[in-house]
Amino acid sequence: MAENDTGHISTPYYPNPHPPNVLCTWTITTAPDNEGRPSVIFKYFSIHENIDFVEVLHLDEVVFEATGRDVPESITSTGNSLIVFFDSVSWTVGHRGFLLELFLNSVNGKY
Repeated sequence: MAENDTGHISTPYYPNPHPPNVLCTWTITTAPDNEGRPSVIFKYFSIHENIDFVEVLHLDEVVFEATGRDVPESITSTGNSLIVFFDSVSWTVGHRGFLLELFLNSVNGKY
């Protein structure tokens, strides 16, 4: 990601229900010399509670995990990367999944 880059990540088929038994991984990175931090904010969130999970990782450490329908708060990396992981082990269809926005958060006013 660069200074003015933004984007979106969503579950497959969003805004329609995601298919059952899906495993997705997205990696968001900035250049190592970039002082900005990759950030995500969930715009919509509805997955099968206690069956489907979303995790956000930084350096192989889970910094956030969610399930259900409560829209999570924004998350900013402490480094130059974030990994978003979606695991749907449910065999039923019915939830729309999630939509999140990606952006670069400045550090000390710098990107």
